Amino acid sequence: LEWRRMKLQKKTVDFPVPEVSPSSQSHPSCNDNLTSLAFVGLDCEMVGTGRGGFISLLARCSIVTLKDDGKIHVVYDKIVQPTKKVTDYRTKYSGITKELLQGKTTVSFEKCQNEVNEIFASYEGKQCVVVGHALRNDFDVLKIRYPSYLVRDTARYPRFMRTGRRSQKLRHLVYEHLGQRIQGSSDGHSSVEDAAAVLMLYRKFHAEWEKSL
Repeated sequence: LEWRRMKLQKKTVDFPVPEVSPSSQSHPSCNDNLTSLAFVGLDCEMVGTGRGGFISLLARCSIVTLKDDGKIHVVYDKIVQPTKKVTDYRTKYSGITKELLQGKTTVSFEKCQNEVNEIFASYEGKQCVVVGHALRNDFDVLKIRYPSYLVRDTARYPRFMRTGRRSQKLRHLVYEHLGQRIQGSSDGHSSVEDAAAVLMLYRKFHAEWEKSL
């Protein structure tokens, strides 16, 4: 599988489903209530506004889910028109350019926010558990408040944290636990790639993770 920058129009991608951790095998006490929920990966790309571009604005939002056949399905992937003047496109990291934001398929922030809320509330008839990395940043730029019991954050999961409860970079976690390399493109990060990566990390350790809650 090529874990590289995915085009906006691509809806599915073959993905190597990792083996489940031996200590994370199915356990009745942590799985009984999960069938009524949908698990989705979320990642946002941001640009900067203000002096120095230090204030983050939403510029792309991606949501993915994992199908039974091992394919990642892109549920949502939109370029979003920032609500303020952009002073730093952060292209090296975000993959966002001025030309991309001027594209015809760009949606307004309000439209994106509403659509994301609708997905979270009911995807295929199920409320969503949102999986991501440092999700506070994503929720902040989306201006969405989401129940903590429906959040799985790979930056805060104890097994993934360094000594002193410091979070690790997503690319390091993905390489260590999945043997894959991400975020290596010179065009910047892909929010689809990152959302898929966190979902696969969760999938590998899901039973252990749920049992710990």
